[in-house]
Amino acid sequence: MLAAEASDVRAMKMLGSHYLDDYHQREITRKYSKKPLGADFDDHQRRRIEQAEHWFLSAAEAGDPEAMWELSCLCRARSKNDQYHGEANSGTKGYWRWRAAEAGWPAAMCAMGTCADSVEERESWLRRAAEVRHPHAMQFLGELLADQGRLVEAESWLRAAMATMQTGAYQRLAVLLREQGRASELADLHGPAASGPDLPTLALTAVVTTAVVPFVQSLVAKVAEDAYGQARVLIRRMLRRDRNSPQPSVHIDQATTDFVDADRTGLVIAEDPDTGVTLLIWSNASDEALRALSALEFNDLVSRRPDQGRVRIVWNAATRTWHIRGD
Repeated sequence: MLAAEASDVRAMKMLGSHYLDDYHQREITRKYSKKPLGADFDDHQRRRIEQAEHWFLSAAEAGDPEAMWELSCLCRARSKNDQYHGEANSGTKGYWRWRAAEAGWPAAMCAMGTCADSVEERESWLRRAAEVRHPHAMQFLGELLADQGRLVEAESWLRAAMATMQTGAYQRLAVLLREQGRASELADLHGPAASGPDLPTLALTAVVTTAVVPFVQSLVAKVAEDAYGQARVLIRRMLRRDRNSPQPSVHIDQATTDFVDADRTGLVIAEDPDTGVTLLIWSNASDEALRALSALEFNDLVSRRPDQGRVRIVWNAATRTWHIRGD
């Protein structure tokens, strides 16, 4: 506190993050509480969000680009939720996002690249962010170039994004190759989980929209019974294109999956749009990987970054651990 009050920018940002994290943790308590929490709880939350904004604003006005970006995200969340008015409105959000982008903050440049008015301006912002290796920017730039028919450069950026665990880049690249009559090259692609030489070569991929936590709980139940084979069966089921499947909520992207053979290796990319958690798991996952997965606290992961991007969970065979990656 003393350092922040003495205009130490790093301390200001840390204090802003502290108040914001406390606010989010208490909002999770609100979400799962079975009884009203009262006016005192609301007053505490209001003070926390105002304190977070105060310190991020102080750091932003001192010229820190990260604080500018954090402030724009805070204003976006407040405006979206229509909570605790004041400076939290879309105009303020847009102003600090632009300031952060102008100052060279990669996430802000990427955000400008998704909301700018003209195609030329979007490409300019995305290219600036992609050139400093921002994962989403590389994917979005590749998609933008592909839509314009600039396929050679588009493929280059999509491959670069795919190497940084961007599942959407893999899907778009698969579509691009098919459209060019290069479907035979799909078997040579390494999907987003291919982070080391010990991982198997990708045979087929299913991109599934589903609630990740219940899916993992089903796997964990099998692991607890020492039924690792049955756990792998559950994963393979998500690779199937059986139209008579009793799981209507599961959608398999036909752009990347033509058929399913239970004996072939496949990658399931389970994306939960509500929690922002993506799990990448192979159909031949080892007993060790499944056992380690059962030890992860998924409820904590769901709440870790409520307004700050997605969380991707990937098994790394080299380190024999699940890696947790945030945007």
